[in-house]
Amino acid sequence: MEKRDLQTDVPTGETNPLQLVRSKPHVFRLTYVLSAVAVTIAFLWPPLELAAYLRFRAGQWFIARTFHKIIATMLGLNISVKGQPAPSRPLPITCPGSTSWPFPPCCRRYS
Repeated sequence: MEKRDLQTDVPTGETNPLQLVRSKPHVFRLTYVLSAVAVTIAFLWPPLELAAYLRFRAGQWFIARTFHKIIATMLGLNISVKGQPAPSRPLPITCPGSTSWPFPPCCRRYS
């Protein structure tokens, strides 16, 4: 006799997409969060591009911070910051030294 998952009634050795999303509330929350992320990006992308075109750094910073706060709230993340910013500027960014993929744009400035 084989073992079966109690919620999906599928043998435990088989992979099943329903094992990832097990109930209707999970599907609803997943749909809600993904659609809210898409709407947030759609509303914040044009002002971000305009701020980048005008080289308005404070606007870019504000829009990026707003985006991350909205997404963290939708995902239910509670982010706390402890300590103080480092006094030396600019801070070096540590990036992986792998050659199997190109460096991200943040590393090109310091490499």
